Amino acid sequence: MFSIGIRRAFRGVAVVAIATIAMAGAAHAQGSRPKLKVIDPGLIQITGLYGIQFGGSLDLEEGQLEIDSAPAWTVQAGLRVQDDGFAFVSYTRQSTVARFDSATGTPPSGNFDVDIGLLQIGGELDLPMHRHLTPFIGLGIGATHFSPAGGSTDWFFSFSAIGGVKIPIVKHFGLKGQIRYLGTVVDSNASWFCVSSGGATCGVSLNDTTILSQGDVTGGVYFSF
Repeated sequence: MFSIGIRRAFRGVAVVAIATIAMAGAAHAQGSRPKLKVIDPGLIQITGLYGIQFGGSLDLEEGQLEIDSAPAWTVQAGLRVQDDGFAFVSYTRQSTVARFDSATGTPPSGNFDVDIGLLQIGGELDLPMHRHLTPFIGLGIGATHFSPAGGSTDWFFSFSAIGGVKIPIVKHFGLKGQIRYLGTVVDSNASWFCVSSGGATCGVSLNDTTILSQGDVTGGVYFSF
């Protein structure tokens, strides 16, 4: 069964989705007002972002797992599907350290390197305020993989909620900054992570299916054509 935390998280995502749809409807309902001309009318948008991805923690059957905050980069490709909206696919990569505090002694406590990758597909809705200032919101779903040093890679379902701003500089080029909530649904039936300093001991597990909550703050540039 899903925990109360999972139900609350999905409820929060649903609220964001409803708000996105409502704002889009309101924007279209104001058809009598002159439409703000966007400086960048490109069909395809390629974005590169760099910043900090915040760690998270999980209470496991064998102890507590904490993931350190560390730099992360994101690449994103978007396709304009309406005047103020993009469909996108993005990939985020972070190399960080996970810290395991054992409550049972098996596996033992220890720190280990881990690479985290986040693949998302979703949509962004532009909310232009000025030709040179365009806030946006978005939602995504996809998968997150965890690849500990010396261990196997584990994949889990994940989702994201995004808010940010674009600053067009010239036609087909601009700046972009965003904050993002990242939720990874970790299955209680999964045994994952190698936590021994020797890389030989694997298999920490959860008491219940839960959500690993993370987030990132990133900035960069986009190109469109």
